[in-house]
Amino acid sequence: MTPLAVFIAEILTIVVLFTGFDTWKVRYGKEIAIAVIVLANIFLLPRFFYPEENKDGVNCGMPFLGITILFWVVANLVVTFTVIFYCGLKWVWRKMV
Repeated sequence: MTPLAVFIAEILTIVVLFTGFDTWKVRYGKEIAIAVIVLANIFLLPRFFYPEENKDGVNCGMPFLGITILFWVVANLVVTFTVIFYCGLKWVWRKMV
């Protein structure tokens, strides 16, 4: 699995959860879902993509840093833009109906 697949899975998860929370009128469901996904992006998900350590003792930290920053910045921006797009689309839909 690549980080791109994780980003797409996050988008689908947000849309499905938010649609369900809107249907069932769950109080604070969206906020909890966003918090869990952002915390997973910061602490949990980057570790799945770290390269394996070399047994000869020479390990560069740059891949670890790049993957961590990718998840901290890009994944959380994906979450933020997905939430803004979903809420904006919902607002436009309400104005049209």
